Amino acid sequence: MNIHKNNIYFFIVLTAICLLPSFHILPFDSYYNEKRVTQVALLALLSLIIITSYSTQDFIFDYFSRLSLKVKGSILIFFVLGAISASLSVLTLFALLEISNYILLFLLSLVFFKFLHNQPKFDKYIILSFVISATLYLVAFVAALTAGIFDGVIDYADLFVGFNNRRFFNQFQSISFPILVLASLTFRQKKIYSNTLFLLASLWFMLMLVSNGRGVTFASLSSIIIIFIIFRLRAKEWLKQITLIIITGTFCFFLFSWALSSFEIIDSGITRTSSGGRFKIWSDTLALIQSKPVFGFGPMHYAFLDQGHYPAHPHNLTIQIMVEWGIPAAIVLLFIIYYIGHKWLSTARELTNNFLTLICLSSSFFAAILHGHLSGIFVMPLSQLSFALISGWMLSLVSFKKNSDIIYEVKCFHRFTLSLIVISSISITIYASVLHYRTTNIDILGIKNKIHLNGNYTGIQQPRFWSGTIIMKNKEK
Repeated sequence: MNIHKNNIYFFIVLTAICLLPSFHILPFDSYYNEKRVTQVALLALLSLIIITSYSTQDFIFDYFSRLSLKVKGSILIFFVLGAISASLSVLTLFALLEISNYILLFLLSLVFFKFLHNQPKFDKYIILSFVISATLYLVAFVAALTAGIFDGVIDYADLFVGFNNRRFFNQFQSISFPILVLASLTFRQKKIYSNTLFLLASLWFMLMLVSNGRGVTFASLSSIIIIFIIFRLRAKEWLKQITLIIITGTFCFFLFSWALSSFEIIDSGITRTSSGGRFKIWSDTLALIQSKPVFGFGPMHYAFLDQGHYPAHPHNLTIQIMVEWGIPAAIVLLFIIYYIGHKWLSTARELTNNFLTLICLSSSFFAAILHGHLSGIFVMPLSQLSFALISGWMLSLVSFKKNSDIIYEVKCFHRFTLSLIVISSISITIYASVLHYRTTNIDILGIKNKIHLNGNYTGIQQPRFWSGTIIMKNKEK
């Protein structure tokens, strides 16, 4: 029964990956909010699975039992620091909303780990879901392009449907591009399959350039360099394939630009030379950190600070944790990433089976981490969901062997504690997200001082949890 439930959940998540980038599947006017609602619904189903499945609970506890004491202690300290920060913040409930969301996403990656650990051949369905997702998006892109051609004016910003901002699309690309490269190497039974998937990956890279995505391009290219440094000639086949795909995609970009040169074009090219205000945001945020260095302003509170800039997050994961959770929490998080990454790499180098898959997932992981220090990849719902998926997939390749028995004795107290954490997290997520959605941009009870991000900013939406995360005191009262 548990296997059946996990199978259903697995394919529900993959269906979301297929459809969310291109389609409105819920009655929301905002693509962003639609993706967030879908994420919350998936996390609610996840909570139900964990609470009702002893085998899932056993697997989670067994995984933790195999972690070193340093890592287990660091994970506990990180979330305790976050909880303290939330308790000291102005909007405690909204701070707890972000913590709860991260806890559930972490558990989601472990559930995917369990599923693929038990059924490793199902990884082809993940690859296929990203292929379908990219194909559908390219169809939508062509449809928007065709409409622009008939109108006589092509606005590149309108070509990227399915996202409130094309930068959110770029964040999904960081994670998905290496998976599409993997698809071209995996489905090679017939030449037409490999050639079609090669072209699909090339066009996906072309869209990075068409969308003016400097961050995603930098992160993707940098991840390739990192893979070469780590794996050297063992990654020769993958490096050759992705290099050819990038060359083909670049050629397609120039061909695309030439073909549209006779039309009136708005907002095109990859010639932006500014930092998009990043350096100013980072420098001002670092100055903010000095006022509350230990526990920060509270999770998600950067969106509510009168800090003189307009994004709802600082476009840098480490700086975001420092300003919101505090410097100690950021140090602990960096230690966790380093320690687990080091252990993972030492195991990965010895892996012989599924080595090609491991390389592609490593590229996706590194690209996401790098891009997360230039954008809000760990803020946006679809990229959060995708990152949790590939993290669980990676763990299934390098963690304990499939025939390794459960060695941790799970007691009733452990089950109760885990269930309490899950129930509390999903309850806070649902309640606070609904309240947050309803109170966006209106007066917050109990707040005497003005709490706002950008009262004078021309932009309407500054996404964090919802598309309009900014909460400010109603000036009319």
